[in-house]
Amino acid sequence: MGRWLIGMAVGLIGRGMERGKKIDVTRIQYLKSIISVGLTLILVLAILDIFGIKTTSFAALLAGAGLAWPLAPPGAACSATLPPASSRRCCGPTKWAISSTPAARWAR
Repeated sequence: MGRWLIGMAVGLIGRGMERGKKIDVTRIQYLKSIISVGLTLILVLAILDIFGIKTTSFAALLAGAGLAWPLAPPGAACSATLPPASSRRCCGPTKWAISSTPAARWAR
């Protein structure tokens, strides 16, 4: 029942974003996936709470991780996947994530 409601909510949100035509189709799919995973996680926590399993520490862990990601310094997440700083022209995943093979990224 919960997954059915999540599917309906994600479908409605996706159709609303597609109708607006201001967001790329690929980003809409990405956002729908993120929303679906988030709502499913909330559903699992609610079900565990119904069965008497304390989920407050798990919820606090998720909240801490949710704050750590946007507050991280710029470029901290991409330093392991990019070439050394001396050979890269920009600090961000936008330019380097386009190529599909590691060799193509290093060739630039």
